[in-house]
Amino acid sequence: MTVYTELGQNGHGSALEGQKKRSYREEDIEQTIRSRMGWLIFFFFGLMISTVVVEQFEDLLKKQVALSYFVPLLIGHGGNSGSQTVTTVIRAVSLGEINQRDWLMATAKEGLAGTLMGCMLGCGVFSFSFIYPGFEPKVALT
Repeated sequence: MTVYTELGQNGHGSALEGQKKRSYREEDIEQTIRSRMGWLIFFFFGLMISTVVVEQFEDLLKKQVALSYFVPLLIGHGGNSGSQTVTTVIRAVSLGEINQRDWLMATAKEGLAGTLMGCMLGCGVFSFSFIYPGFEPKVALT
């Protein structure tokens, strides 16, 4: 297992201190693949579930083709929001600002932030529907 340890502002390492550590330069391709593949498989199954969910709305998408235009927007927004959340939380953990006991607070905070940003994005799409003739406002509300 490859572990990267960064020291926070207080000078302490991570909880994984003492395990074998390798720098990015020392890690070979096989180690890189092994360290990332589990997460890629996890996300692959998440995307497969998303595919099944989208399939359940096939009839609606056939009737309202404009809804399908928003699928890349939703996927992109979800990915970007997730990346920002992970980066923010990992930074807070590494700097000692939060720890395992704060998981509920962090989950609630990030969940609320994601929901509010999604609502703001929805308002943007709704506003765009009045400007762009290809979208009807009722599609943006769906």
